[in-house]
Amino acid sequence: MLAHPAFFDSRLSPQGAEGGCDGDGTSPTYGPVLGSDAAGTGGLTGIIMCSANLPDKIAIGVDRQMDNGAPAAGLVRGQLQAAPNPPIGKQADATYAESGTNTYTLCRSL
Repeated sequence: MLAHPAFFDSRLSPQGAEGGCDGDGTSPTYGPVLGSDAAGTGGLTGIIMCSANLPDKIAIGVDRQMDNGAPAAGLVRGQLQAAPNPPIGKQADATYAESGTNTYTLCRSL
Protein backbone atom coordinates (compact mmCIF):
# COMPACT_ATOMS: atom_id res chain seq x y z
CA MET A 1 0.00 0.00 0.00
CA LEU A 2 1.16 3.48 -0.85
CA ALA A 3 0.22 6.28 1.45
CA HIS A 4 1.40 9.86 1.53
CA PRO A 5 -0.13 12.24 4.04
CA ALA A 6 0.19 15.19 1.66
CA PHE A 7 -2.24 13.59 -0.77
CA PHE A 8 -5.03 11.90 1.15
CA ASP A 9 -5.27 11.93 4.90
CA SER A 10 -6.73 8.60 6.05
CA ARG A 11 -8.61 10.45 8.78
CA LEU A 12 -10.85 11.88 6.02
CA SER A 13 -12.05 8.42 5.05
CA PRO A 14 -14.22 6.61 7.58
CA GLN A 15 -12.71 3.30 6.46
CA GLY A 16 -9.24 4.75 5.85
CA ALA A 17 -8.81 2.74 2.63
CA GLU A 18 -5.80 3.93 0.66
CA GLY A 19 -3.66 2.10 -1.82
CA GLY A 20 -1.65 2.22 -4.97
CA CYS A 21 -1.97 0.58 -8.35
CA ASP A 22 -0.40 0.63 -11.78
CA GLY A 23 -2.87 1.05 -14.66
CA ASP A 24 -6.08 -0.90 -15.12
CA GLY A 25 -4.66 -4.28 -14.13
CA THR A 26 -4.85 -5.86 -17.59
CA SER A 27 -1.57 -7.62 -18.07
CA PRO A 28 0.93 -7.66 -19.79
CA THR A 29 0.32 -4.04 -20.84
CA TYR A 30 -1.44 -1.70 -18.49
CA GLY A 31 -3.92 0.79 -19.85
CA PRO A 32 -5.06 4.16 -18.59
CA VAL A 33 -7.77 4.50 -15.93
CA LEU A 34 -10.37 7.15 -15.15
CA GLY A 35 -10.28 8.71 -18.59
CA SER A 36 -12.95 10.66 -20.43
CA ASP A 37 -14.48 7.64 -22.24
CA ALA A 38 -14.87 3.85 -22.02
CA ALA A 39 -11.42 3.36 -23.60
CA GLY A 40 -9.76 5.42 -20.86
CA THR A 41 -8.77 8.25 -23.23
CA GLY A 42 -6.69 10.83 -21.38
CA GLY A 43 -6.74 8.72 -18.23
CA LEU A 44 -4.14 8.24 -15.55
CA THR A 45 -1.18 5.97 -16.28
CA GLY A 46 1.87 4.79 -14.37
CA ILE A 47 1.84 4.65 -10.60
CA ILE A 48 -1.51 5.78 -9.24
CA MET A 49 -2.56 6.39 -5.64
CA CYS A 50 -6.24 6.02 -4.76
CA SER A 51 -8.43 6.53 -1.72
CA ALA A 52 -11.73 4.63 -1.66
CA ASN A 53 -14.97 4.86 0.31
CA LEU A 54 -14.95 8.66 0.53
CA PRO A 55 -18.34 10.24 1.29
CA ASP A 56 -19.51 12.52 -1.52
CA LYS A 57 -18.91 15.80 0.35
CA ILE A 58 -15.34 14.81 1.20
CA ALA A 59 -14.57 13.62 -2.35
CA ILE A 60 -15.94 16.83 -3.87
CA GLY A 61 -14.04 18.96 -1.35
CA VAL A 62 -10.74 17.15 -1.91
CA ASP A 63 -11.04 17.44 -5.71
CA ARG A 64 -11.93 21.14 -5.50
CA GLN A 65 -9.09 21.94 -3.09
CA MET A 66 -6.40 19.90 -4.86
CA ASP A 67 -7.54 20.23 -8.46
CA ASN A 68 -10.46 21.50 -10.52
CA GLY A 69 -13.52 19.79 -9.00
CA ALA A 70 -14.16 17.77 -12.17
CA PRO A 71 -13.89 13.99 -11.71
CA ALA A 72 -12.99 13.26 -15.36
CA ALA A 73 -10.31 15.93 -15.81
CA GLY A 74 -7.20 17.25 -14.13
CA LEU A 75 -4.79 15.61 -11.71
CA VAL A 76 -7.40 14.12 -9.36
CA ARG A 77 -9.97 11.74 -10.90
CA GLY A 78 -13.15 10.38 -9.33
CA GLN A 79 -15.29 7.29 -9.66
CA LEU A 80 -18.70 6.69 -8.04
CA GLN A 81 -18.69 3.45 -6.09
CA ALA A 82 -21.44 0.85 -6.35
CA ALA A 83 -19.79 -1.26 -3.62
CA PRO A 84 -16.92 -0.75 -1.16
CA ASN A 85 -13.36 -0.87 -2.55
CA PRO A 86 -14.22 -1.28 -6.25
CA PRO A 87 -11.78 -2.00 -9.06
CA ILE A 88 -10.70 1.21 -10.77
CA GLY A 89 -12.51 1.68 -14.07
CA LYS A 90 -11.31 3.01 -17.39
CA GLN A 91 -13.83 5.87 -17.39
CA ALA A 92 -14.21 8.54 -14.71
CA ASP A 93 -17.60 9.99 -13.83
CA ALA A 94 -18.52 13.18 -15.71
CA THR A 95 -19.73 14.99 -12.57
CA TYR A 96 -20.03 14.45 -8.85
CA ALA A 97 -23.50 13.82 -7.42
CA GLU A 98 -23.87 15.02 -3.85
CA SER A 99 -26.70 12.94 -2.42
CA GLY A 100 -25.46 12.41 1.11
CA THR A 101 -25.21 8.66 0.46
CA ASN A 102 -22.84 8.40 -2.54
CA THR A 103 -19.27 7.26 -1.99
CA TYR A 104 -16.35 7.84 -4.33
CA THR A 105 -12.87 6.61 -5.08
CA LEU A 106 -10.38 9.37 -5.88
CA CYS A 107 -7.10 8.70 -7.66
CA ARG A 108 -4.03 10.71 -8.58
CA SER A 109 -1.08 9.80 -10.75
CA LEU A 110 2.23 10.12 -8.94
